[in-house]
Amino acid sequence: MSPRVPRMPGSRRTPQRPAAAGELPPPPRNWTTVKDAADRGGLSLATMYRHCDQGLVVCRKLGSTWRVRLGSDGFPLYVAETGAAA
Repeated sequence: MSPRVPRMPGSRRTPQRPAAAGELPPPPRNWTTVKDAADRGGLSLATMYRHCDQGLVVCRKLGSTWRVRLGSDGFPLYVAETGAAA
């Protein structure tokens, strides 16, 4: 059991429901970090960064960090799935 994380006063974020064994937690809206996308896709962090660099996944670079788009199934959205030309 993990320790309870206190919420900041005035915070609107609701605590996420813990995932059952073998279940992915609900996706955070449509965009996530590269680490979370790698975990969801079952890939290493280096492989997910390579996919971002090569344009294989739908992602955006915000400053020095990448954000990866998630599909409706909660997994990283690949360019081939969207029908867009790479």
